[in-house]
Amino acid sequence: MILVVGPSPAFQQRMVFDALALDAVNRAREVEALPSGKPINCARALHRLGVAARIVLFLGGVRGEWLRRSLETEGIACRAVPCAAENRLACTVFESETGRTTELVENARAVTAKEAEAFFTAAREELSDASALLLSGSLPSGFPPAIYRDLAMEAARRRLPVVVDTQGAALLAAVEAKPTVAKPNRAELAVATNLPTAAAAERDAAMRELQKRGAANVLVSDGAREVALLDSETLRRFCPPTVRPGNAIGSGDVFAAALAADLAAGKPLEEGTRWGIACAAANVAGAGYARFDPDLARTLLPRVSEG
Repeated sequence: MILVVGPSPAFQQRMVFDALALDAVNRAREVEALPSGKPINCARALHRLGVAARIVLFLGGVRGEWLRRSLETEGIACRAVPCAAENRLACTVFESETGRTTELVENARAVTAKEAEAFFTAAREELSDASALLLSGSLPSGFPPAIYRDLAMEAARRRLPVVVDTQGAALLAAVEAKPTVAKPNRAELAVATNLPTAAAAERDAAMRELQKRGAANVLVSDGAREVALLDSETLRRFCPPTVRPGNAIGSGDVFAAALAADLAAGKPLEEGTRWGIACAAANVAGAGYARFDPDLARTLLPRVSEG
């Protein structure tokens, strides 16, 4: 079982318009509600791959109860930690005429010290049955970043692969525990290291800085552009296959989940990286939010090239 730990799930609304007009009434021609946020997307991806997974997450308020029921319906296992705060809302606006996607995202509401401690206790207990740990997503206010570090250290003591897909203080805290892979995107890498990443050489230098801070390996994605992998000895670059875009949201989460699944199965990091890229590309071509076709990912896998 892969343990996905992420305290900030979201009640997701997806709205489709022909085009969005500012300062006007816009009526959606299609609306969908679903559980989302990085930890849920990761667990959904693992579920679609047929890999046993369990999420530890905060659930609170009316939205939290809706998320609980929806996850049960999808067959996604979770350890819900109660919190007084309502779970956050995220709204994605698609414009079919322009192809533009706009995300309106509420930050996760603050939790108490007691709730954060209960979350840590729950996650640590779930590690006893885990084959890998995936730390996913941002942290709500009041949640100590050191919890990510301490969970990664506990997983390392159990000799479990650890994949970290978060940002900011949470990322910097987690890499202190020397996780197997730190997987920020290019923008998150720049913020965490406080270094420029616009040029490839700058990105590579920032990756080495994150490795110096503790990460055994650093993997940096950049949308449809190349993926860079820095292991203990070399820096390698992989090119995702070109696909007809559908909904790219959640593709980074799919990447992290597929990578964690391969590492849990004892496969080499390079193989897991290629598989993660293929699964992410399949998500881009599909309905998004980790609702991808694993068979399409297998078809795309040979088209992942090394640059």
